Amino acid sequence: MDLRRFGQRRREGHGRLEQGMVRVEHDLHPLCPPFSALPGIPYWGTPSRVAQPERLAKVREKVMRHAVRAALLPSGLMFESERPAHRFRRRLRRRLAKLKDLLAGDGRLVQERGSEHGDPMLIVTILREAGAVGVNTHIAQAADLLSQQGERVRIVSLDSWLPLIGPLLLAPCLAIRRTHFTPGIPLDRYLTSLSVELSIRRQLKLEKPTVIYAQDPRSAHAALRARGSLPIPVVMVVHYNESEAEELVNLHAIRRGGRADRAIRSFEAALIPRLDGLVLVSDFMRQHLYDVIPEAKAVSSAVIPNFLSDTRPSPADVVTRDCISVGYLVKRKNHGYLLHVLAAAKRQGHRYSLTLVGDGPEREPLQRLAAELGIADQVHFLGERFDIDELLRQHRVYVHSALMENCPFALLEGFRAGLPVVAAPFGGIPEVVGGDGSGRFWDLADPIGGARILSDLLENESELARAARRARARFESTYDADVVGHQLAQFLESARTPLSRFPG
Repeated sequence: MDLRRFGQRRREGHGRLEQGMVRVEHDLHPLCPPFSALPGIPYWGTPSRVAQPERLAKVREKVMRHAVRAALLPSGLMFESERPAHRFRRRLRRRLAKLKDLLAGDGRLVQERGSEHGDPMLIVTILREAGAVGVNTHIAQAADLLSQQGERVRIVSLDSWLPLIGPLLLAPCLAIRRTHFTPGIPLDRYLTSLSVELSIRRQLKLEKPTVIYAQDPRSAHAALRARGSLPIPVVMVVHYNESEAEELVNLHAIRRGGRADRAIRSFEAALIPRLDGLVLVSDFMRQHLYDVIPEAKAVSSAVIPNFLSDTRPSPADVVTRDCISVGYLVKRKNHGYLLHVLAAAKRQGHRYSLTLVGDGPEREPLQRLAAELGIADQVHFLGERFDIDELLRQHRVYVHSALMENCPFALLEGFRAGLPVVAAPFGGIPEVVGGDGSGRFWDLADPIGGARILSDLLENESELARAARRARARFESTYDADVVGHQLAQFLESARTPLSRFPG
C-alpha cells in the first residue's frame, strides 16, 4: 500500500481546521489515540492560539504521520511499503530533518507572546494551555500582563509534546484516566511530567529563558531537571489547596494516608526547598506551607493574589435572576448546600432562583436533590459556558459553598461584575471577601441560617446596592491586573539571579 495515499486518506478523514485553530485527531491505533480530554479533566491537545494556523497544520500533519509510523513499525503492525525498506527509512529521515527545521522556525509548537527581542520568559504547566480551570486563567492573565510590559513569553504545556515520543508517553495516561485505574496514577503523573520535561529541554536548546515560571510541583520538578546546572531561576506559583494529594483525596482518586498520598506529599516537601522563588496567592497558603514544610521559609517568596483584567459592566445588562455559582460540579464544591439554602428560604417565604454554571459528575445527583427538595423549577443547570461575564451581570449575588479554596477566580469574577459574594470562611476565602461589606459569610453546617443571611441581603435593596458598590471597588483596588499584576512582574524580575548563585 502506498504510504502517501494512506496519509492523504487519514488527513481527509480526521484532519480539520476550525475557526483558525488547528486540531488533528487520529484513531488508527491505541498507541496514537485521539488527543481529547475527559470531561472536566484538562489533558493534552494542540495549541489553541497560533500565529500561522495554515503552516502549523502542515507541521501537525507531519508530526502525526511520523508518530503513527514510529509507533507501529517496532511492533510489526505497519503494513509493507511498495518501496524498498532502505529507501523508506531514508525518506523518513529526510522528512524528520525538515520537520525539525520547521519546529525550530516560525512553526514552533511552543506558544509565544510579546516582542521579538530579548530572552523569553518561560511559563510551564502540566495541564493543557487552553482550559477552563483557574490555573489556565492565571496563565493567560500573567502572559498577557508580561507581554504588555515588553516581555517575550513562551508557554510550554502538555500541548507541547514532542513528535514521536509524545504520543507514546501520553497514550498510557489516557488509558489510565479513561478506565479510572487508581493504581496507575503514579505512572500517569510520571509520564506527563516526563513529557513536559522533554518539551522544556527542547525549548532550552533553542534559546535560554530568563526565568521559568512553573504552575505546579510537577512542572517545577520537570523544569529543575531540564535546567540542570544552567543559570535559569525556577519560580513556582502555589495554586493547589493544601497539597495536590489533598485534591486527589477529595476527588476519591487516592486514599488519605495511602501510599500515593504519602508519596505526593513527600515529593512536594523535597521539591519546594530547591526552588528559586515561590509565589503564593493567599496568606493562608503561605502559613500552611510553612507549617508543613518549614524548609520553605528559606525560599524567596511573595504573597500575590490572583488578578483579572478589568471589563467594565455594560449598562445594557438586565438583572433577571437572583443567585449564581460557577464551578466544576464535584463534591468538594458542595453545591448541595446551595440547594438546601434555597429550600430553607422557600419555607421561610422567599423564592429565589439559582443558576449553576459548570458540569461534572455531581450534576445528576444535584438535579435529583433539587427535585426532592421541591425547587427543581428554581435551579437552572447551564453546563459549560463561555459567556461568564454576561451571565454574572444578569444576577444579583454570587454564592459559593466550597469546602476549601485558595484564591478562587470565581469570586474575583463576581467582584468584577459588581456582585456581592456569600461564601464560607475557609482557606483563603476570608482574604478575598474581606470585612469591608463586599460580601457575607455563612455556616456550611447550617442551611437555615444561610437562608436568613441570603434573604437579609436580597430583601434589602439599599444594602444590596451598597454591597455591590463595595464589591466592585474591592476588585478595582485589590484584584485588577493593572493594580496588582505589576507585583508578579517585579517578583519574577527579581528572580533573575546572577550566575554565581548556580553551580557549574
